[in-house]
Formats: sequence, C-alpha cells, structure tokens
Amino acid sequence: MKPRTSQIRRIPYISAHIMSNVVNLNKFRKKQARKSRQSEAERNRVEHGRTKAEKDAAKAENERTSQAHDNKKLETGDTEPDDK
Repeated sequence: MKPRTSQIRRIPYISAHIMSNVVNLNKFRKKQARKSRQSEAERNRVEHGRTKAEKDAAKAENERTSQAHDNKKLETGDTEPDDK
C-alpha cells in the first residue's frame, strides 16, 4: 500500500535552502596563495621588468654621461709635486 502525499513527511524549508557547498579548505588556501603570488609577480614585472635591450641602452647612456662629466672637469694647479 502506497502512502498518500498527505502522509509523507516533508523536508523542512530551512534545511533545503540554507545548505551550501562543501569547500575543501586545502584547495581554497592553495588557490588563495596562488592568486597572491600572481598579483605580486605582476607588480614585480611592472616595477623591475625591463628588456635586455633597455638595460643595455641605460647602461650605455650612464657611461656616456659619466665620461662627458669627467671630460668637463677643470684641472687646477694646486697640486704639489711628489718630489719630496
């Protein structure tokens, strides 16, 4: 004999709608750590990321300006001879 629908116990409204998905905490932590590492890497790429050509050009420019500065120094006759 089948029970009538009025005789079947129904699931309470609360348990059917409040339940959420089960989350694996290890996976959640790993995912969060991966996101933070990726954002830090992005910041470092922006801050430190220059191509080799850019680095070489900057080095050549620094050497050129340093040499130009040294060539413009004035020599004074204040030096004493080393004939002691």
